[in-house]
Amino acid sequence: MKKNSKTIIIIGLLIGLFFIVKSRRVSQSTFDLMVLMEKNQILEVCNNRLKAKQKDSNISFNNISYDNKEFYNFILSRIGDDLCSNPIKLNS
Repeated sequence: MKKNSKTIIIIGLLIGLFFIVKSRRVSQSTFDLMVLMEKNQILEVCNNRLKAKQKDSNISFNNISYDNKEFYNFILSRIGDDLCSNPIKLNS
């Protein structure tokens, strides 16, 4: 009886683990869409920053809070503004 209960528990854990792993997988088309959406958001922020720089050349984006959706993007705040001017870095 003990031997059977251990195998049943192990089989149950393996089946549960299988479903957890399967539920976390993302199809290639969904992943591509997620990447394109993030790239689009970065481009919007870059364009907004470029327009603001053209209006006022003394403007600084160093201390922008994440609540400001017009000028803030996590990737730009982490990597830097040179991403906006380099399309190769943006694609990578």
